[in-house]
Amino acid sequence: MGKTIYLVAGSLAIAGWIGSNFPATGAEIVTDSLRNGYRACTARMLNSGVSPEAAARACAGALYPKDVARCVTRIEGQTEISAQDALATCTQARRPIELSRCVVGISENSQGQPVPGVLDFCGRSLLPIRYAECVVGLRREINELAPTQAMETCISAGDRPLDFAPNFIPQGQLQQPVTSPALTAPATPEQTAPTPDAPASDTPTPATP
Repeated sequence: MGKTIYLVAGSLAIAGWIGSNFPATGAEIVTDSLRNGYRACTARMLNSGVSPEAAARACAGALYPKDVARCVTRIEGQTEISAQDALATCTQARRPIELSRCVVGISENSQGQPVPGVLDFCGRSLLPIRYAECVVGLRREINELAPTQAMETCISAGDRPLDFAPNFIPQGQLQQPVTSPALTAPATPEQTAPTPDAPASDTPTPATP
């Protein structure tokens, strides 16, 4: 009996030691981890001045909540745009980080002056960073070009659809297939069976008087 108790106690001690060396369960990791994207998103939103209700909706609806939060905080911290105004555009953007770089880049090129419509233009562009390079590049070489005019010019040029080749051939351009003349087999002479000679008659021909 004593030996059995000793074995059971030893087994429990080993099991406890093994359990203490295993990582926590998945639920505990999600709850306690500081790398929780939704937790980090909410904290950054609140620190930027976004209301709790708006922060909750934005972070909960984001596929990559950290990217949305970085977009809002970068725009709020490096431009004259408030976090509340940047929130809607960052939430709808396909590339929130690139959107924030676009807004910040164009704003910095304007010597810190507010640029009306910069959020809308960067949000409409399919390639925000390339779009910002277009705006900044034009204004660096053309001093009298206003920011709004540069943004209008670049958005019109960048979003123009290309002339794609059609995936069908118009009826009038169909090429008629080349048909080669049918090959006719050479005529072969008909094989006619030879006519057998008539057998000689055994009846004697009467003599002429």
